[in-house]
Amino acid sequence: MNEDLPEQLRSHYQLENASCAVSGFESVAKLHGLIAPDAFPLQSDPTKQGMGFDDTSFLLSLCLLASDTHLARDIALDRIESETSDGKFPLVSLLTGQAGSTLYWHIFVCAQHGGDLLLIDPAYPKVQAQQRAGLAAEFQRTLDAIPDRQMIHLLTYVKTK
Repeated sequence: MNEDLPEQLRSHYQLENASCAVSGFESVAKLHGLIAPDAFPLQSDPTKQGMGFDDTSFLLSLCLLASDTHLARDIALDRIESETSDGKFPLVSLLTGQAGSTLYWHIFVCAQHGGDLLLIDPAYPKVQAQQRAGLAAEFQRTLDAIPDRQMIHLLTYVKTK
């Protein structure tokens, strides 16, 4: 058990390679106590594999109205610090690999836990980076790898009730 993680994510993992976005959505729901820590309602649905930030109907069904945006690195970090300070868990899409012209992206969860700002990989789960400087370094790796894309893809949400 990873004590560095919020308790709600300690038993979470990613079921399929193509389910990182829905794994992220489930993580947000678990962190808010909207589904059980051992529930995988989206990942267990084969029709949801490969989904990105486009279909946020699951979050909306839980009264979380999500929207995504692309922000410059420091603006994204400011937004993440603000959102996590407000008890929210924004999702970030970062480059994790490249084979020729094929790019591989993965969804990470941001959270405040134990006084630390965390970038969490919900696939395993594990802490990928800590504090603003750690997140900045992770974001910069993506930006350095793709010079013509200098924005961070971020999903945030508001509670509708």
